[in-house]
Amino acid sequence: MSPPNFKNHTQTSESFQPKQSSQQKWSKRANMKEKNKKKDEAYRFRYGNYHQYYGYRNHGQMDSRMSCMKQEWFSGKDVLDIGCNAGHFTLAIAKYFTPSSIIGIDIDHTLIKMAMKNVRHYTTPTYDFEEEDFPVSFAVCHGPIAQMMDAKGRYPAGNFPFNVQFVQANFVLPSDELVDMQDQHFDTVLCLSLTKWVHLNWGDIGIKRMFRRIFNLLRPGGNLILEAQLFKSYNKRKNITVKMYQHYNQIELLPEMFNDYLLKDVGFETCDLIDIPAHSSQGFSRPMYLFTKAASAEMKRKHVFYHYSSDSSYEECDNEELSD
Repeated sequence: MSPPNFKNHTQTSESFQPKQSSQQKWSKRANMKEKNKKKDEAYRFRYGNYHQYYGYRNHGQMDSRMSCMKQEWFSGKDVLDIGCNAGHFTLAIAKYFTPSSIIGIDIDHTLIKMAMKNVRHYTTPTYDFEEEDFPVSFAVCHGPIAQMMDAKGRYPAGNFPFNVQFVQANFVLPSDELVDMQDQHFDTVLCLSLTKWVHLNWGDIGIKRMFRRIFNLLRPGGNLILEAQLFKSYNKRKNITVKMYQHYNQIELLPEMFNDYLLKDVGFETCDLIDIPAHSSQGFSRPMYLFTKAASAEMKRKHVFYHYSSDSSYEECDNEELSD
């Protein structure tokens, strides 16, 4: 007697697998789309060029680092702010600390455009408008006209906002030879919340070139104000690109070694702790240091208009979820 034929009565295990509902498929696609969006944003902001950085950090309040600044570092001085973002810190220094000139530099051209527009938020329109001024709304909405266009000479030269300018460029030069060619232009250089991004994108070579270029740009007796991120904060951003991951794993000059490197290898004479500004987010409460270059023979001062050579190609960036 032949065994019964169960072929028509049995089902494969596959037939018992529950089918995905349209809602589940939609949810899966939405999650994948959101994941890809975050990856794209992370890549666009791989230089730390967040477009909402100041809003995320300061929550509409005064930047706590501003209370650590001293007039003697800026008043009547030529100043450079590296990684100026949308320019708020640069503009506050320009307005309240009366430097002779201050230049904000950032790798992101969109941020530089934002910084230029942000000048209007720091100006008070107290102009004597005349009939030929056209249109009046320009000065009210966008701040004072450029000094070079002020044919009537109504605005004092060297005072805010004519003591500030913004430049789009990559500060990290592609060779040591170019670093050694830098002239002394500045009395004070600001390098705030930038070292992590230079380190991850250009490795130890990039961070060393940046420090050496700063030193070479400073006049005798000049100051570097440095706020460096901790190494543990690198971990969250190391996987944005293959190069960043490689640089992360090759780092030997850790942030806690920066002070010794700047004194012993770069050549700064002194290092002093300025303060550790309080912040509601512990990640933003970082020590700020003042490095001073040894004084030497007095040099003839010259007006600074920052001409740069952008060393490496920079692809257009937009921005990412905030985390410094």
